[in-house]
Amino acid sequence: MDIEATLEDLEAQGYFQTITTEPKAPATAKAVRISFNDKDETSLVLTAPMQGSDFIAGFISNHELVQWLIIPSSSIQGITAIQFSDPPLQTELSFFDLITEKLIGTDLRIRFLKQFPEVSGKLKNIQGEWLTVESLITIQVPISAIGYVAVEKLSELL
Repeated sequence: MDIEATLEDLEAQGYFQTITTEPKAPATAKAVRISFNDKDETSLVLTAPMQGSDFIAGFISNHELVQWLIIPSSSIQGITAIQFSDPPLQTELSFFDLITEKLIGTDLRIRFLKQFPEVSGKLKNIQGEWLTVESLITIQVPISAIGYVAVEKLSELL
């Protein structure tokens, strides 16, 4: 899968959406702080944010490792703009559609809303509201329990 092509597809969807509506000129974010709906009151900063119908995605770097995170709206307490520039990428895709269309066969790390251990492995399948993740064992993960999904190896999408 090609992340550049995916981002270009999503960008094109946002472009065609903007030419059918009145242009707006408010300041928009190129980096945002996401606060989660959890007891730890954790937050993180995403760069190059992309907003979908029920998720926000962006890049985070941890100790020289860059990951692409996809965060469903259900796990977000708030979004605060940190840096301003061009409008964030917009897409009409849903969290489910993005995972289904772009991430099958990709190594992922899944953080849950509750204090459960994270799950890492290759996304093998989606059945209804369940993701099938395969590592040493096969794990079924309910989509409704996901705090965020991190793409482990961006090279798999390139």
